[in-house]
Amino acid sequence: MMLNGRFLYNLLLLIPLLLVSCQAAENIMERAFESPEDVQIILTGASGPMQASLWIDGVLHNYGNAYLSGLYADNDTVYVVGTSGILNRGTLWRNNEPERIPGSGAQVIGLWVENDIPYMVGTSGFLDLTTYWAGDELFTLGDNAVAPTMFAENGHVYLGGAIGGVSTAGYWIDGEWMPLPQPEAVVADIFVENGVIYIAGAYGLSELAGIWIDGELIPLEEPGAELTHIFVEDGIIYLAGIYGPQSVAAYWADGERFDLPEDTALIEDMYVKDGIVYLAGSYGLTGQAAFWINGQRYDMVDPNSDVDHIFVIDAK
Repeated sequence: MMLNGRFLYNLLLLIPLLLVSCQAAENIMERAFESPEDVQIILTGASGPMQASLWIDGVLHNYGNAYLSGLYADNDTVYVVGTSGILNRGTLWRNNEPERIPGSGAQVIGLWVENDIPYMVGTSGFLDLTTYWAGDELFTLGDNAVAPTMFAENGHVYLGGAIGGVSTAGYWIDGEWMPLPQPEAVVADIFVENGVIYIAGAYGLSELAGIWIDGELIPLEEPGAELTHIFVEDGIIYLAGIYGPQSVAAYWADGERFDLPEDTALIEDMYVKDGIVYLAGSYGLTGQAAFWINGQRYDMVDPNSDVDHIFVIDAK
């Protein structure tokens, strides 16, 4: 059957539009998620075995054979820390460019950045002693010191953890030890705002959930709660963890609890911006990777991915 000239002309006009449409659809499929219009959501985790990954607005940056343990971002630079290569070398990436972290056997588990200076915590040396870094300088704590969480503000480094054979909980300010007065206390996370130190954790033989503000304990009046994360914005305290006999994932905003409705949800990280709570983690029996915005869930497109850290900045 012969095609008339008008049909051919319309078809030629349509082909470029179809190509553009297909390309746009392909780009959408390549994105793991879409950020809201006013912010950029940044995630780290993995997109498959031995494939450490960073997502910026859903666009994947593959770090290959690495493990990513910390994330920070500002409008110009995305910082990631972890280990890379077959030797598991401590590595800092700035906008995807790797730098080796100073110190023999350096392993980093926490990161915060201030005035373009990366502050980190981890271990170093043959004995894997707890160490923190301020830029290229490293400082090692004494034996039996464990610091799983850190923060930096105004050039000061705050570490939360425990020390000694009996595991006395407390925190360090620039390496100076400050024990918590409660016996059997556990530090889960630390945050600092305007010089005020906030700690989330547990206390007592029953491991009751509580927070400390400059060392003063404030019990969380909800039996069965377990706190894993704390964030403070404009003096308002945000918490994340689990609650109740079914270990329901939940977050607290200014004392009010919000349960995640998903079964077996696991919160890996929390960030708060302008009063909006962002959570990263997984849910369900298959461990579907996801993030939540004020409790609203957004799934990662790749079912084989994992997300461990979240950071949120203004959209460019």
